[in-house]
Order: sequence, then C-alpha cells, then structure tokens
Amino acid sequence: LVASWAGYLAGYWYLMACNRAHGSHPARQFLRKASAWGLPTLWLAAVVAGGLVNFRWADRRQTFPSNNFARQVLADMGDRPWLISNGVIDDLLLINAAEQRHPLRLINLSLSRQLPYQRYLASLFNEERLQGIAALGVAPLLNVWFSETPDIEKQVAIMGVPDLWYTYGFTPVPQSTVYGGVRDLAAVEPAALLERHQVFWRGLPSAEATRPADAGLYKGWN
Repeated sequence: LVASWAGYLAGYWYLMACNRAHGSHPARQFLRKASAWGLPTLWLAAVVAGGLVNFRWADRRQTFPSNNFARQVLADMGDRPWLISNGVIDDLLLINAAEQRHPLRLINLSLSRQLPYQRYLASLFNEERLQGIAALGVAPLLNVWFSETPDIEKQVAIMGVPDLWYTYGFTPVPQSTVYGGVRDLAAVEPAALLERHQVFWRGLPSAEATRPADAGLYKGWN
C-alpha cells in the first residue's frame, strides 16, 4: 500500500512538473527540462540508498544458524508429529517442515490465551471432544489429551518448557533440541544419552563461525 501511494505521488508530481500546459516562460521551460531528468534521478537514488541502508536486514545469511537449528529440531522429533513450543522459531519450523514434507503440528504456548489461536488449535484435532475442549484453552486441552492418549509420548515433543512433562506424570528426557517424556526413568541409559549429546554439542558451530561474513561494500554493516 505504501509503495502504491509513493508511486502515485511520484508520478503525479512528475507530470505536474513536466506539464507543457504551464506556459512557455523560460523559467517554466527550464523547470520542465530539469524535472524530466532530475526527479527520476532523485527517485532512483532514493531506491538505491534504501537498498543499501536495509541490506543488513535483508541479508539471508543471518538466518542460516536459525534455519539449521530448525532442521535439527525436526530431525530430533523423528516420527512425532506434534511439537509444543514457546513460539520463538515457529515460522522457521513450519517453513522447513513444509520443505521436508514433515507433518508438523505446532502448539504455541505463548498464544494460548488468544481466542483466535484457540479456534485454530481446535481445527488441528479430528476428535470433536478435543475440538470443544481446545476452545476453552490450551491447559484444559493438554490435560485431557495427555491423560486419555495411551502413547502420547510417542506423538509429542516439547521444546522450551520440559517441566510440562512432569505435569502429566512423565519425566522429561533431553533429545538434543527437544524433550521427550518417559514413564519409567529406568528405561533411559544415561551413558548412551550423554554420548549422543556430546556428539551433538561438538557438532554445533561456534558463535564466531555462525557470524555472517563481511564482504566488500558491506563490510562492517552486519
């Protein structure tokens, strides 16, 4: 909308300045000639300057670490379709899930009190009872869903709020970027779990390595 208005105003004043109907006075003739070249030059300069000023915000290299993390989250989820998140990287998760054809269903706890989101959440469930409970809020939905689904731990992963597993009688177990839940902690092998996470953390790039590289004209802008 802003671009449309800017184009309209630019075109309007360009036509007004260059309109031959304004008369043949030498000053007006000079104004028409100057405007015919000067105004387009100024507008082009403004467009180029805007691109240079906003380059650092449009540089997609800054999203590489976040995208890699989102892909890792999807890999750690395995076959589980549901992810309860805090909403920080939900957009990236959905984009990467669509690219990988991963049947991801997100529950964003940060939007749990918003009525439109509750309606959207209800649409993710096929059972009419869960749809009705989702309209009441996320907390009642999770209480019923977790208590009535025998293999819920095989369907859900949690990111950012692992203590939520305790609420429903599970023990949270880290799985790199997400947390799964187990009913019997004795089934977890601590040594194997530690080894997997050591491999995971060693494979993560350092903060220096994830910083966008400076290049040429844009050196120091990122």
